Amino acid sequence: MAAGKLDTETYLPFLELLEACQDYAELSGCRFLKRDFRKEESEGPVGAKPSAMQEAVCKAALKVEEFTKRVLAREEALRECVERAHRFVMTESVRAGIVATCREVGMWPPEPKPSEVPDDDCSFQDTMAPLAIIAQRAFNDEARRSQDALLQPLLRRATTASFLVDFVTEAGLPPPTLSNQHYEMLEEFMSRVDEWMGNNANVRNAGSPAPLAREALLRGLSYGGATAEAARQQVMARWSKNWETPTGTLLNVAAAGLAIAAGIAAMKRASRPRA
Repeated sequence: MAAGKLDTETYLPFLELLEACQDYAELSGCRFLKRDFRKEESEGPVGAKPSAMQEAVCKAALKVEEFTKRVLAREEALRECVERAHRFVMTESVRAGIVATCREVGMWPPEPKPSEVPDDDCSFQDTMAPLAIIAQRAFNDEARRSQDALLQPLLRRATTASFLVDFVTEAGLPPPTLSNQHYEMLEEFMSRVDEWMGNNANVRNAGSPAPLAREALLRGLSYGGATAEAARQQVMARWSKNWETPTGTLLNVAAAGLAIAAGIAAMKRASRPRA
């Protein structure tokens, strides 16, 4: 079988659904929207040739109905698979948000390069480290991913994980929330950005493009799927009170970049828009 947008090898409990939805995912930008499967949406005028989307929906419809019932019945294998998918999406989203934030504040890579960070140090997850070290480690990780063929499937896997979280949320299960681990990582990273801003008066006085970045990142949230929307709500609830202060604006840019799923946005760039 030719490879499609969705990874059918990692999330085996959903294998049949993912196989049936390959054409649909190709056309939907790897999003799952329940409204596409409503009768009035999936059927055209009598006698009219069905569109590519209508054909894809028809192909997937039976498995969508079957797995919707199984998800709502809370089958253990499906539930565990979705939890794993959600953790993976959020891990990739936090990583991509760190990358987006470091780019925005002009630390991609940081200059000068921190002497204590070797080229093979990719442990950006240590958000207790100073921002320059986090940025260099994230930069190293990005370079490693672009050069190591074994890491290339991560994008497809994350895209599929996002699709599955969309599916179960559209089926009627509660949207996912941030884990304590991701929540604490977000908060620590924001503190590192705050410290860096406080120690770099030239950045504060140089007319930072933070408002434009914030707008772009929040706009990206609209396309991030169920996982990104849940993260957006978590972040907004926690840090909305400092949106309007100069430092708070950039901090929320950082938080939005983390929670969004800048990674999910990257996934969507690999997908064609709907016809």
